[in-house]
Amino acid sequence: VESSASMPTLRTTAALPTFGPAFVHAFLAVPSNWPSIVLSSHSVRGVADGVPLAVGESVVETFGAPPLLPLEVEWTCTASDSECGVLDFAAADGLAGFARACEMRFRTLSDGDGGTDLELIMAYETVSPIALAALPALRLDNELALRVLLPRQLRALRLRGGHASNPTAKLPALLKLRSYAIYQRITIRYLASVSCVGRTETLMGC
Repeated sequence: VESSASMPTLRTTAALPTFGPAFVHAFLAVPSNWPSIVLSSHSVRGVADGVPLAVGESVVETFGAPPLLPLEVEWTCTASDSECGVLDFAAADGLAGFARACEMRFRTLSDGDGGTDLELIMAYETVSPIALAALPALRLDNELALRVLLPRQLRALRLRGGHASNPTAKLPALLKLRSYAIYQRITIRYLASVSCVGRTETLMGC
């Protein structure tokens, strides 16, 4: 984690030796694929399944624990260049009461041997202390996405084509329970935070 007091930045890397940069970029550029690799992502709306997001276009990603708390972020594609390995998204409004000026930047670079060195940089400006408390869960989410679930989805797509599958279907039960427990705690803290208007010093409740 590279961060200042109000603008944390998370950097996650993954080696994908059997998948080329163009293949990885093409998968990540399709928002409907995101829920298949991001444990906290519930759904994406605003673009058809299997369609990449063009520069300037936007989608709304729902994550968290809907319908109890459907947290939403509107992402806009700000750069997409497969040849240069650049894929950037921004959410100026971020998540109300939580974070703003959110950025999600992917770099899909050749490893020199037919594979991909993948990097994800996520940054945001905190609005509430709860945004800092969420860093461990966000880091876990990113690591699972890039190092575990993404390779599985890429292998599956290469073998059979079609849409991405349920991201949690093949996860060990203990890992699923542990991950969801973390997000439940974050959700509860978020609810407490937004209900305590003007009391941002509170993390666990009113």
